[in-house]
Amino acid sequence: MANRTTVVAILTGLITVMAVGCSPGTGSRVGAAGVVEELRVASTPVSTLDYNKNNSGYGSGVGGLVMEPLLTRTKTGKLRPWLAESWSTPNPTTYVYTLRDGVTFTDGHELTAEDVAFSLNYYRSEGSTNAYNFPATLKSITATGRHTLTVTLTEPNAAWEGVLARSSLGIFSKSFYQKNKDTFGRPGTGVVGTGPWKLIDFNPTTGADLEANPRYWGEKVRIKKISFTFFDSETSQAFAFRAKAVDLAFPSDSRSFASTAGVKLATAPGSGDQGQFGMNVLVAPWNDVHLRRAVAHALDKKALINAYGGAWT
Repeated sequence: MANRTTVVAILTGLITVMAVGCSPGTGSRVGAAGVVEELRVASTPVSTLDYNKNNSGYGSGVGGLVMEPLLTRTKTGKLRPWLAESWSTPNPTTYVYTLRDGVTFTDGHELTAEDVAFSLNYYRSEGSTNAYNFPATLKSITATGRHTLTVTLTEPNAAWEGVLARSSLGIFSKSFYQKNKDTFGRPGTGVVGTGPWKLIDFNPTTGADLEANPRYWGEKVRIKKISFTFFDSETSQAFAFRAKAVDLAFPSDSRSFASTAGVKLATAPGSGDQGQFGMNVLVAPWNDVHLRRAVAHALDKKALINAYGGAWT
């Protein structure tokens, strides 16, 4: 699964490779100032970009380039500002996020805390496939100013700090949702976000097209168009990559993909795949904090990542 941090990191690296004349495919062209005319991406199928109905939208990489989270992570896993330029904890159960000034959605509307609160509360609503992201200790998410969001917990929860850095919690336009409630995220309607690319076309059976967002608040977007082609299997993706029909893919089994595609894969730092080692603190022996600390210290994280097929950076 590829999240926004991983996708953007790989796209940035790929532009550099292509700019020096080493394009992996035949359809992408690099113009003046290293601007890529089109990038062709292999992806898993996406049925909807409404994350409440199905999470394939961000797992494929499509949604993560259109909608952005409040925070992201560096390649070492540390939290960093994104749509929120800063955050603070006035007390152990309160988090206050200050949004960046000058951020607009692709339709020109200003990003406000009302959009953020609406998006997050929508994601945690009853029946949402995205509700698992929110802990039981979450009490409320409220816009307390035009650019200020306040999150209140019922009790301290150290895990909350990283929740809003998840790609599955990309912020969308409240007004766009309200105008398109019945078809939000579907083909013909799609979603409106603040990301570096905006959705132009979306077909669950074939793919999606994105184009550069001229209003983007961040660094200049150097890929004019991104064309996603949906494949039912990674083997099909690998064959397409081998035939130079696509330029970029995000395989879960990198070794198998490289063998089938007949290429040597390059990796980019990111936090697309995350895992956790859980210890039930309510039962023995995990209710002993000293044992938990010892186990956490003894875990060979590098070996676990390598065994999974990832890359240690």
